[in-house]
Amino acid sequence: MIIEEHPAYYYIRPDVISAPILFESPHDFPKLPTAFQQACDDVHLGRQVDYHIGDLFSFVLKMGMPLLRSRIHRGAMIDFNRGLGSVHPNFIRGELTKLNPNPDSKYAQMGLGLVRTHAYFGNENIRIRPDNPTEKEILNKISTYWQPYHQKIHDESTALLNHFGRRFHISCHSFPMEFMQEKEDLLHADVIIGTRKGKTASPEFTAYVAQAFRDEGMSVIVDEVLSGAECVRQHGHPEFGLESLQLEMTRENMMCNYTFEKNESYNKTQIALMHVVEKIKSYALSQTHLSTLSSAHDPNLTSQYLVPAL
Repeated sequence: MIIEEHPAYYYIRPDVISAPILFESPHDFPKLPTAFQQACDDVHLGRQVDYHIGDLFSFVLKMGMPLLRSRIHRGAMIDFNRGLGSVHPNFIRGELTKLNPNPDSKYAQMGLGLVRTHAYFGNENIRIRPDNPTEKEILNKISTYWQPYHQKIHDESTALLNHFGRRFHISCHSFPMEFMQEKEDLLHADVIIGTRKGKTASPEFTAYVAQAFRDEGMSVIVDEVLSGAECVRQHGHPEFGLESLQLEMTRENMMCNYTFEKNESYNKTQIALMHVVEKIKSYALSQTHLSTLSSAHDPNLTSQYLVPAL
């Protein structure tokens, strides 16, 4: 096993990669930076974290697939699953000279953009931090954390694509059904699969993954409410053999929304997930021409099929 540490992430790679699948968890790091000044109770900052998601998927390493995990708190630092335009002038202190804000971004409008100022969608009363970030702060966090994280997905995706001829990317997340404003629309789903309305993954792969979850007795919806954000938008190009899914697991099936501790359903959920991933691995291998990849690959490989380096 090879572990690569960067200020933005941990990248864990089996000695031999047995399938062209990259798993990543951009929101599961719970520790706040020591210098962070919080403006809300701990529970509100805790709910910004996808607790246990990285652990839930850690079994993929024994199955021969790599796992990328965040090393920063998304509420206190920067959100890897937001685009660089996900900023709003109302939530930036001082002048803007380099950033290109997107005032139409619904998350940025609520202080839930690239660098968060608020805790919840639709609630302006709970701030994460007492002040707004400056442009300099945001640009520093982009260059120190956001760009290296996405560059790592890009580089490892390129290596998998070059070797196997295909690459499948699963961006792992969780959501608290209890607190979702749209919970009536979610129909008590156990899993939400996001492909940005079919833009980041093929209908065949999406349907296969959805059915694999249903075979485990789990309720699944596709591209509703949580339909995929920056991690799949940036790296999903199915027309070039690069398939990306955003996978949202309901937190109630693994943890308590108040203590953030694992609950009695965690083990059952992980066993079901293992069965699903075994099927995803079989599907991925059926679409490729090679079976294994040494971890001693060149991370600087490039491909004409990938978006330009960040």
